[in-house]
Amino acid sequence: MSWPSAASAAAAAKRPSEAPLRENYPLEGRKVVKKILERGAIALFLAPFVGMAGIIFLGIFGLLLIFVVFGIVIWWASEYCRTYFYDIEGSGLVVKKGVIFPNSATIPLDKISDVYADQDIVDRVMGLYDLHFSSASETSGALSHIDGVSKANMEALKAILLSAISGKKASPGARSQAFSAAGPQAYGISRGRASAPTGEAFRPGEHAYVRELAGKALSALFMMAFALSGILAVLPLLITIAVVVAVLGAVAFYVKKEVEACSYELTAEGLRIRKGWLTPSESLIFYANMQDIDTAQGILDRLFGLEEMTVKSMSVQSAVSAKARLLDAADAERLKKLLEGRLYGASRAARAAGPAPVSARRPLEGREKPYVNHFFLGACAGCVGAAAFLGPLAIMAFAVGLHFGPAAMAAGIILLLLLAVAVLAFTGAAISNMAFSYSLEGDGVSIGYDFIAKSAKKIRYEKVQDVKVSCSLFGSIFGIADVTIETGSREVTTGEHGEQYSGSYATPFETIPSLKLADAAALAMEMAEASGISVPSSKRPLKTTLPLSKKKPLKKALAFIAFPWPQLEILAILGAMIVPSWGRTVSLAIAAGIPALCAAAFCLKLWYENEYLRRYEYYEDSKSLTVHKGVFGWGEIVVPFRNVQSVYVDQDLFDVAFGLWDVWMTTVTGESGNLSHIDGLEREGAEELARLLASRVEASRKPRRRR
Repeated sequence: MSWPSAASAAAAAKRPSEAPLRENYPLEGRKVVKKILERGAIALFLAPFVGMAGIIFLGIFGLLLIFVVFGIVIWWASEYCRTYFYDIEGSGLVVKKGVIFPNSATIPLDKISDVYADQDIVDRVMGLYDLHFSSASETSGALSHIDGVSKANMEALKAILLSAISGKKASPGARSQAFSAAGPQAYGISRGRASAPTGEAFRPGEHAYVRELAGKALSALFMMAFALSGILAVLPLLITIAVVVAVLGAVAFYVKKEVEACSYELTAEGLRIRKGWLTPSESLIFYANMQDIDTAQGILDRLFGLEEMTVKSMSVQSAVSAKARLLDAADAERLKKLLEGRLYGASRAARAAGPAPVSARRPLEGREKPYVNHFFLGACAGCVGAAAFLGPLAIMAFAVGLHFGPAAMAAGIILLLLLAVAVLAFTGAAISNMAFSYSLEGDGVSIGYDFIAKSAKKIRYEKVQDVKVSCSLFGSIFGIADVTIETGSREVTTGEHGEQYSGSYATPFETIPSLKLADAAALAMEMAEASGISVPSSKRPLKTTLPLSKKKPLKKALAFIAFPWPQLEILAILGAMIVPSWGRTVSLAIAAGIPALCAAAFCLKLWYENEYLRRYEYYEDSKSLTVHKGVFGWGEIVVPFRNVQSVYVDQDLFDVAFGLWDVWMTTVTGESGNLSHIDGLEREGAEELARLLASRVEASRKPRRRR
């Protein structure tokens, strides 16, 4: 069978009755077998034990029950694959799956951040491939993937998606199944094989194998020392040596294959990353969706002259898949420059000249540390915070020790802990003072850290989602604040395998810490302007026209004492009823004192919330919303309307009781939802504010007309 020609594809585009992608590029029948193995593995393992017990206690009914369970598993796997659906409908990709709990995901094609294919071990044995594509949402990576197709169909579907994403699709009125009719050859691939890269390719450095082998061999020896120590101890010495050598040989073979499988290619659409020998994967990160480029060197990397580069988008998968590891430092620098050239879309001469400065008073180009970081003041703030927590504990330990035991020892341990915190804080400040660097450049902010390990991050202004200034309670004592830039890129908290996602919150390398308050405000203003975020100059106070309700402090105070004070009172009374006589007096005293503590807590919380309400500010212009909140510590965030993903209004239980409403405005980042929501409005004010913000968001997304 040959693929249809481009001419027949154009003709097919006019036929709206074309079959969906699911029919043209179906799942393999082997997918059913894989699902049965996945869901039936535990049942297969327990079958002998469950079956024996069932036959003994239930006789023939126990045996029938086993067959029923396996029949349900087989039916479920068959039905899952039969009802699995995927197609391009309009401008979105639709994936539907599930039997008992069906779900459907639709991703706009222009929101897809990356496309990647992979195999697990079972897929490798069965010749199956999974095709993944995700956007900035948390669930897209889990729901919107097509798993269980052949290699030819995977390549065809990938080509169709890439073509649709890049705009090579039929007119809006035609069915998108024209892509499936066109076949892979229409998009530059042959059946079963991807097209050749259009740009430069990079492979791991010459010392990559030794570096990986050193790390993996140490891990293998460590695992054998603990996991297999009991077994190896009873074996003869020669057999033990043979086992160790065999394991290390297997590790060396595996590492060699893994390193050989790595390649990084620049294509017309984006960066293609291939890696994995035992479980191969292929990722494509689109240039248009790249948020930032990070480089890092661990201890072993620096020893062997290697470097790791991560190119992240706002999707969950890019935090893991978009890693170009084990590159020579020179190759990593060249790849970074090539990517930056693609990202910035300008010639080398234009980039050398630099863009026009956003401020004639203080141009951004080439300014290394324009505002000084006061890390030692930050260490002082940390020590004061630790003393505020540990100091009372030391006093309490001393007081209790006077009656029950050595008071000096109890208090001394806590004071030593406080001293250790101080030593670590000031040591960290001294290291950060030497290792931390940042610079404002014409196209972005560069933030780096170079001590034992090395890392560097380049944040392009055009990818900035919001800018935040935050000042902690103890930072306000020393007059310092942090400036944070959020891009929405995802992070992982563990290593290459078994990663845990931390979401799109700001990372330490998106924060410029320990600046004087005036410097922090000036730096945030400059970066916001450079990012195209209009900071409201007139500061039209929405708080005046759409004020917060004066019922909000009372609502907050009552919500504060509702949990856990009543529960503590009940526990104290129950304790007085249950404990022996020697503890009954103590329990009754606690039960009698809790109402007084609750009243004091209520008064303090009410005062705090009134002060919070007085300091709460929110104002906007046609392009951005600025929110400032806090009493002792505080935070201020500037969110451009063009980056807003949703505006919504909601209530919690206490809001319902007091007739209050909260207005939320979120971007793809974490802090925008935490800081840029306005809570405690009357119903009419909340509705009017939501309409105003929604209109601003809509206006920011309309293309400007050329005069």
